[in-house]
Amino acid sequence: MIEFLENQKMVSVDFDDLDVLGDQDKETFVLNLNFFEEQMPFYIRVKDYDFSFSGQSFLINGRSAMLPNLIEENEKNHQLTLLVERSNRFYIYLHQTEPV
Repeated sequence: MIEFLENQKMVSVDFDDLDVLGDQDKETFVLNLNFFEEQMPFYIRVKDYDFSFSGQSFLINGRSAMLPNLIEENEKNHQLTLLVERSNRFYIYLHQTEPV
């Protein structure tokens, strides 16, 4: 169930709300917010994981050129990647898995 917490600029979801996208042996979760008419959230909570918007997005078409490298780079930096789909773009949200 997708819940919008306006005062926190956050969307809270369950893993059941997510899809998995695989590209060149790299996989990541995708949340489809095409139906979402509010401003894009700054934060997305998936169970006990808090993701924050990285400030980056890219077109869905042509994603194969950058998606695997992006996920790999984020993993090296101890970050989980969550993509949010909206208006033909993927918005990149990150969760830090280890203290910086």
